[in-house]
Amino acid sequence: MQTSFDINSNYDTWINIIFTIDTSRLLKIYENKTLIHQFTLVTSQYSGMSESSPFTIGRSNGTSSHDFKGNIDDFRIYNKV
Repeated sequence: MQTSFDINSNYDTWINIIFTIDTSRLLKIYENKTLIHQFTLVTSQYSGMSESSPFTIGRSNGTSSHDFKGNIDDFRIYNKV
């Protein structure tokens, strides 16, 4: 399962990133309203959040050298569209 992706925007510009996931576990990633990646989360590979695997934003599962180094503004989570 792919757990990372590249953002194509230049640095020093505002971008809008949207993640959606449906009941079939299809995850879609949009950059400035353009679909840039999609894949299906496999149940055996994704067990959701837990104390040992919390939800994070801008944090890499690997080394901290891959962590997001910028500002995140106006973050929201919705359970409907």
